[in-house]
Amino acid sequence: MSLTARTVSELAALVGGRVCGDGSISIQSVASLESAGAGDIAYVEDQKLFASANQTRASCVITPSSVNVKVPCRIEVKNPKLAFALMAEALHPSKQRLPDIHR
Repeated sequence: MSLTARTVSELAALVGGRVCGDGSISIQSVASLESAGAGDIAYVEDQKLFASANQTRASCVITPSSVNVKVPCRIEVKNPKLAFALMAEALHPSKQRLPDIHR
């Protein structure tokens, strides 16, 4: 349940990443490689999982720089896990509650 969809290019700019593929793709939410579908972004940083990343249905995958992951769209960053956390925060902002006095 995302409140804020962003393009791949916007998310890459947020984390200082480099887009490989179509930067205009709209991303609505974050997901794991296994459960991701259209509109989702996932990440991979462990070399053992690069092959399974090729099978994901995510619209975009966050990867370390210069890895051999064959997906239509990816964002290359130094720290994929941190980038994923920052993007999750941007896509799923916490609800701001106004201070209230309970009487």
